[in-house]
Amino acid sequence: MTNYNLEELESFNIQLILTALTIGTLLISMTLTYNEKLKIQNKPPILTDDESSNLLVINRTIAVFIGIGFLLLNIQDRKTKEHDGKINLKFADMQIEASTLSLISAFIVLYVAMNDSEQAFIANENPQL
Repeated sequence: MTNYNLEELESFNIQLILTALTIGTLLISMTLTYNEKLKIQNKPPILTDDESSNLLVINRTIAVFIGIGFLLLNIQDRKTKEHDGKINLKFADMQIEASTLSLISAFIVLYVAMNDSEQAFIANENPQL
């Protein structure tokens, strides 16, 4: 195996972990949304307001770390491609730009969750903006 293949294999392992974390944040998001639905229907919610707020902030924080992880992976992938003499790095650069934008949006939704958790539910629970 070449050095690039070994690095790519390690990258895939990290991507699998980050993807599993993403699925976890989606499950938490579904739980929070269902909890809000129960409250609107005047049914007893699964979580208290404090629990919902805390879980929302934790979920958003995890989403930020997922975004950081994918950004770092894309940066490393670009460096590896450049080192191995890949000529067209346009798509690697686009991946980095997309990851940067995703990370910015993750920071924004975390900020909203930390400062106005009641309004955070109105914007549809979506940790992967």
